[in-house]
Amino acid sequence: MHYLDFDTLLALRQTCRAMYSLLTPDIVRRVRSSFIQTSLKSEEEQFRAYRTVNPRQRLGHLWDLLYAAFDFRLVERPANELRCYGCLEAKPLWCFVERMSNRGTGLGAKFAQDRMCKDCMRRYRDIEGRWYKENWVKKSDMVRKVSRGRRIRQWAFEGQSLVNPEEEIGVCAKCGSGTFELWWGCVACFEREEKRRQDQDLQELNGLHRKIVNVVEAWRMRGEMNERQHQAAGARRTRKWFFVPGIAWKGSFSDRKAALVEWKDSKSKIHHHKHLSGGPGPDTGRRGSHWRAVDQIPLPKNRRELRCSSCWVPNCPRRTYLLGLAYEGPLPKERWCAGCQQDHEVRHARKEERKLRKASADANAEGVFGDGWPDGLELGSLFDEQGAGGRARSRDDN
Repeated sequence: MHYLDFDTLLALRQTCRAMYSLLTPDIVRRVRSSFIQTSLKSEEEQFRAYRTVNPRQRLGHLWDLLYAAFDFRLVERPANELRCYGCLEAKPLWCFVERMSNRGTGLGAKFAQDRMCKDCMRRYRDIEGRWYKENWVKKSDMVRKVSRGRRIRQWAFEGQSLVNPEEEIGVCAKCGSGTFELWWGCVACFEREEKRRQDQDLQELNGLHRKIVNVVEAWRMRGEMNERQHQAAGARRTRKWFFVPGIAWKGSFSDRKAALVEWKDSKSKIHHHKHLSGGPGPDTGRRGSHWRAVDQIPLPKNRRELRCSSCWVPNCPRRTYLLGLAYEGPLPKERWCAGCQQDHEVRHARKEERKLRKASADANAEGVFGDGWPDGLELGSLFDEQGAGGRARSRDDN
């Protein structure tokens, strides 16, 4: 069993009743713990090798504070990929928030085993009502969705792909800017809090006056948003100080042919999935086609987006905010959106159910046909036990 990875071991456990009885939860926990300890030791060796090549240069506590607070591009990032200890997968930095990949939870750090990617945070952590700072992404690593016409031009002149990426990386989902700090937060909670503050700000006005103020403020916010979008588009545009007639062709014919084949395959997969299930196409962005244990626990509906700090500023006519909600403290539970409140209740109800099932002696009496079979090896309890210390520490910090 030591040469099997964690997902293969769990898939083998769910094949039949004999394997389910042979591979007990204690064996699965030991294999998982052994894998985690091996990964942590590997991270420590990797960090020591990095520190040997790049020794720390201390300039004083004040300079370190200014260095960390005013230029997020200069924060030290010794690795481009980190392992999530929820799903046990190695993922790029943009899959983690900065709090889960820097300082105490960084590469080879003291609390590295509490590190979780954003998907696992949505599954197992209480992140409702909070905003998390994103890792900075280099301009060369940014991924944007572009229009169909631009994709066709890039394919014709440069031989680039015709398929839009599954998601954008390193850019604001609202204004498209990639210059400022990005924060990961719930859009529904932000809209509800913005509406609450608007009503509190305009509670002294009558109905007609309030409607006029709302129209004026909506027009003003639309103008500011258009200005930010134009600035972001201008920063991406290549400036040419002189015009050279003619067309520059890049790439080869084989590149254009490969792009057409890729576009045709993506369309056929989407149509095949819609024909079978009647739903949207599968998520083929970061995940492979192999069976994954963490997929057996459904992912909550995603209401979170990456936005710059300017796009998290609530629109209030009589009150001016220098910083957005991302820089404020966590919202109380009664001010969360309905979806976040429901996810929080479902998560804690599932934890209580697992505790009762674990205490019951006949939890697995029906084997394959029992209610405990889909969650047979108590995946959720494994992840919850793994992250219990991290959650306690995060509550103490806040």
